[in-house]
Amino acid sequence: MGAVAARVRAPTRAARGPRFDLPEVLRYAADNGIGYIAHNETRGDIDYYDQYLEKIFSRYEELGIHAIG
Repeated sequence: MGAVAARVRAPTRAARGPRFDLPEVLRYAADNGIGYIAHNETRGDIDYYDQYLEKIFSRYEELGIHAIG
């Protein structure tokens, strides 16, 4: 009998809830002349990242984030 492996995806930070208030951080940055650069971490799972790419960048646009590093 062969072994069966299941791929288990750990919950993302977004699934666990935000660790900070991003709109508030962005407001503070804008009020103080500070730019904001977002970083996307794929955790090596580019297919998962690609699946949500439009949603991610739409949210960035809503928030006024124009730089991704």
